[in-house]
Amino acid sequence: LLSYKLFGDSSPRLKSGAFSPRFCKNFVLVRLKDKKVVDVETVSNPAIKSVHGKGTESAEFLYGKGINALVCKNLGKPAFYALRNLGAFIYEGDESTVRELVDDYLNQKLRILRKPSSAGHSEE
Repeated sequence: LLSYKLFGDSSPRLKSGAFSPRFCKNFVLVRLKDKKVVDVETVSNPAIKSVHGKGTESAEFLYGKGINALVCKNLGKPAFYALRNLGAFIYEGDESTVRELVDDYLNQKLRILRKPSSAGHSEE
């Protein structure tokens, strides 16, 4: 593949941007080519104000942005299965910076999630 996309809730600054363990207000999209960062973009999550279906709506939004990989700490069933069914790889992240997670992704140090890591986030 020519490009990969990773996401988290953060500022676009790769060196100091904090990674949130939840599907949140913003996603950081990191485009990679030949194992190098070529673009970083922060986008608002349009599903954040949804009463129901936040996970599925977020997944569809991210897929529409062209993702093929997601790095997250917790991911509920709706978002997990929606992303997986759309062909995205889902990796477990921690609360490292986005830069550190990109490095871990490139060095194949992230674990692929094989099942949802939480029930969901209906309390948001």
